[in-house]
Amino acid sequence: MRGKGLLFGVAISVFFVGLLVPLPGATAEITWKVQSAFAPGSWDYLCGERLMKRIEEVTGGRLKVTPVMAPGEIVPAFEILDAVEKGLLDAGLSWPGYWVGKNSAFTLFASAAGGPFGMDTWDHTGWMIFGGGYQLWRDLIKEVGYKNVHSFFLKGEFPEPQGWF
Repeated sequence: MRGKGLLFGVAISVFFVGLLVPLPGATAEITWKVQSAFAPGSWDYLCGERLMKRIEEVTGGRLKVTPVMAPGEIVPAFEILDAVEKGLLDAGLSWPGYWVGKNSAFTLFASAAGGPFGMDTWDHTGWMIFGGGYQLWRDLIKEVGYKNVHSFFLKGEFPEPQGWF
């Protein structure tokens, strides 16, 4: 799968990757290189690992994923978005909060916006899925210049308990 990389952002919820279901008669095997921005053993890393295993299952093993690599194995954690864009990685597991240097609007898609004074996790999830937030996230990625990245949500993210003061 060259040309379009996949980026699974730890932002909101799990989306089924329906495009990866094996087609009748399709036999070619595809292998993906995937790197995480999260330390092995962390909750975010394990969620990404489970997703990659599920993608292999859903595709009947036609799509193989190398073991999910730790930060720094190919690129530093904050450079995964760029590595997916350039084709160095086929997919990446990252967090939109790491991309605020590219555009500060990425904070809207990181930990639930507003902390204890704004949306909670469920409000944020509703906005992302039913209120147009997910499309805004995808549009922002394209607007910033990432034309070869197709983003998906991986899991929910809660407001940060510290630092909202």
